[in-house]
Amino acid sequence: MISTNYKKSIGMNLNERLEYERQFIKNNKILIVGDDSSKNLIDRIDYTFENYEKFLIVYIQEIFRSKKIISYIHKKVKETNKEVLISSATTTDDFLFTHPITNLYFWQGLFSKSKLSWNSPSILQFDKKYYTNESKQIKGILSVRKQNEERDVLFSDIKEFDGIFRYISFPAYIGDESDEIINSTSHFPNWKNLIKEYTQSYISFIIESMNGYVYNQLSEKTIIGFLTKTMPIVYGGKNYVKELKQMGFYVWNDEFNFGKGDEFERGSIEKNKNYINTIEYYNKLSLEDIEKLYNENLDKIEHNYNLAKIVMENDDWWNYNILDNVK
Repeated sequence: MISTNYKKSIGMNLNERLEYERQFIKNNKILIVGDDSSKNLIDRIDYTFENYEKFLIVYIQEIFRSKKIISYIHKKVKETNKEVLISSATTTDDFLFTHPITNLYFWQGLFSKSKLSWNSPSILQFDKKYYTNESKQIKGILSVRKQNEERDVLFSDIKEFDGIFRYISFPAYIGDESDEIINSTSHFPNWKNLIKEYTQSYISFIIESMNGYVYNQLSEKTIIGFLTKTMPIVYGGKNYVKELKQMGFYVWNDEFNFGKGDEFERGSIEKNKNYINTIEYYNKLSLEDIEKLYNENLDKIEHNYNLAKIVMENDDWWNYNILDNVK
């Protein structure tokens, strides 16, 4: 058996590591965790360590809020010398973590609300039929649904945007949804039409999820930008762009003068100023300028798509290994 410590120390190349982790997921049990502040999580982790020699701990499409649980897992691995991998929706590659590309396997089969309402029916989030090739005709899109204070500040400084622009300010929690809010936000497109807007756009301005945690979160927001073959310009946590590049993705922050923005924490005055300057630079470019840049970067756009399309696959093999008896 190759221990996790040894696997990381021998320095596998990327393809070897991705295949190793894929086979690890396929052949070993998976402990799915939810809120990492839940009282019984330590008990569930202890139970799994007691009963299995090799397994994964997976926080699907979310990330751990602190290093407390991660540190506890590290401690258990050291004590037991068992092989354990940790997967969550992050671009950060840390000790015991599966590679961020490997994390995308756990996005297959995920569902999303079909329209802007907590009570709306769910649909397959990454259904291939939504991500079709469309004729690019829209200069850019900046579309954000859920409200938080950080976004309130950022959007208050955006005076103009040449393209599809909306900040719906929809509540982030189901308990805050009211009939009045639903009526006032009913003009927001459903999931299918939103994806169509992206597929028709050259540029996508991505505002990643706010977390305030110790790892950068990767959500469907960024992945949509790749799957719809746009040129994404992303606003995320400190070093988020750097980590996306390490994953193998290409984003167009540098071309639009947002390069230094990656050095600052999200929500900071410096980062917001960089992002506003980026939008102002974008506004000055003509549709013809954007189209020319797009055509010059078709290889990078296609590369992003091929790297992200893991989420659209229908491999259910990992679902069969879930530990559903660990309460």
